[in-house]
Amino acid sequence: MSLRSILWSGVFWSGVLSSGVLVAGRPAEVAPAALSSGPAAGARARSAQDTRALERAALLRSAAALPRAALGQWEGWQRAPLPPLYQAALQAYRRDDLAATWRLALECLDGAPDHPPSLSLLGGVAFRLKRHEDAVVAFERFLAHAPEEAARTRHLGHAYHGLGRYAEARAHYARVLAAPGLRDDAAREARFGLALSAYRAGDHAAAEDALAATLALAPDDVEALTWRAQLCFEDERLADARAAAERALALAPYEPRPWYLLARTLAEELAALPEAAEARAALAERAAEAERRFGFLAVVETRTRDLEATLALAAGDSAARSALARLRADVGDAQGALRQAALLARTARGERAAELTVLDVLERCGNPTTAAAVAERLERDFDNDAEVLDAVSAFHARRGDIQGQLRTGARAAQLRAQR
Repeated sequence: MSLRSILWSGVFWSGVLSSGVLVAGRPAEVAPAALSSGPAAGARARSAQDTRALERAALLRSAAALPRAALGQWEGWQRAPLPPLYQAALQAYRRDDLAATWRLALECLDGAPDHPPSLSLLGGVAFRLKRHEDAVVAFERFLAHAPEEAARTRHLGHAYHGLGRYAEARAHYARVLAAPGLRDDAAREARFGLALSAYRAGDHAAAEDALAATLALAPDDVEALTWRAQLCFEDERLADARAAAERALALAPYEPRPWYLLARTLAEELAALPEAAEARAALAERAAEAERRFGFLAVVETRTRDLEATLALAAGDSAARSALARLRADVGDAQGALRQAALLARTARGERAAELTVLDVLERCGNPTTAAAVAERLERDFDNDAEVLDAVSAFHARRGDIQGQLRTGARAAQLRAQR
């Protein structure tokens, strides 16, 4: 799971706002409702706070119902049958329906206080919803039952980080990294979290070491490269900062943060050049282009966060998911676009707009075999929908399938003639 929700919550955006670079954005922690004003916004905020208080009380009741002296109740929980409510919560999580997962996991804890798998699931969802205090409660309770499962709790470190408890975050990441059975992706995330927590604690040397370890595990980790650029820039190692930012952009040209750091690095290099230097014009143009790209992509990032916030509370909003899939495809984020398209294909099958989004994203993001299979199914399932058949006909035309183009185009024309 990406650490985007905690990556740039303070340092990056405060740097943007103080650098003179204008951007239509806001810090990741600020919820959309917090930007509104007036009585309605105040009522929404109070309602959200009341709901959170009730849910946190339910989580704490689960812990109180099973005091430490009675922890033996869950001995051998790994071999116990999974409650139906937990299985339903897990299915909701796989659909990316975080609101339903949260509700079902709480219901499971209501019937089976401190059920370890439910605590683990709830902690992960709480972190994704930025409910860091709840994540800490859930994961700490989980570890009280299963200290040997520390390898599965890297998100507890993320939650400590999100609360500004950097010393606890660093200690927990170290515990995760020392745990047996740690997967490579979890190790990468824990090392990266360790780097961020060290950075926030002002320990640049430890942050640099942890980033180096992260990149040793995953040389193409864009977030780690971007943070290496940040560290090098702050330590005035401009050549290293530029190299790291350019490497990140070669891998993910749709990310705004490396463009921002490249623009700042190039501006510093430009300031150090003599006025008569021949390289000034080219360097100035490159810095301006980097700033332009950053400005555009920062707006896209803001829109992306807004859509993700909507989907966190309403995973079945196919219009929001379609918009997010197309937005990521527009900026060249094939992985992000395909992930949203896959979720659409599972959750909005039969919805015309969603189905057309899936076809469009698969084609644009380089998955022609799956796109062709989807087009074939759409031709069959939407045989009486001229708009869908037109889209399928255009798809066949772009692929050079003249027979398919003529067949679907003729059917669409026939349907219009019958109106």
